[in-house]
Amino acid sequence: MRAREGESLEAILRASLVRLAEAVEGVAALRPEVEQRYQERLTQRLIAATGDEFNRQRLLEEVAGLVDHSDISEELERMVTHIGHFRELLTAGGEVGKKLDFLLQEMNREANTLLSKTGGVGGKGTRITELGLAMKADIEKAREQVQNAE
Repeated sequence: MRAREGESLEAILRASLVRLAEAVEGVAALRPEVEQRYQERLTQRLIAATGDEFNRQRLLEEVAGLVDHSDISEELERMVTHIGHFRELLTAGGEVGKKLDFLLQEMNREANTLLSKTGGVGGKGTRITELGLAMKADIEKAREQVQNAE
């Protein structure tokens, strides 16, 4: 009976991982366009704030710094790594509940950071927000399953 429950739980968790991986891929595909939009929005705001009296090179340096700060590539890479590690633990079997729970906490942190960096961009950024929220929902569902199994 426990073996069947374990197999069922593994299937549920693997389905969650598939959805998480798809969301990460979706965000990665949207990333370049959203970064460009973010840079344009920042440039427009800074020009509006400084008027004609500004150092364009300095302005571009500041915009580049802000865009770099909003870069989500590291979060996406870590999510892919966590998903892969999670799959490895599921395949290995045994008592892995605490490790899975920890990985899900880390995935939740990455999703939160991703959402905080892309909030308010508009356009395709809204789609990233939707995908990020879907990630968080799947992570929470998986955490509930893992905690029930412990």
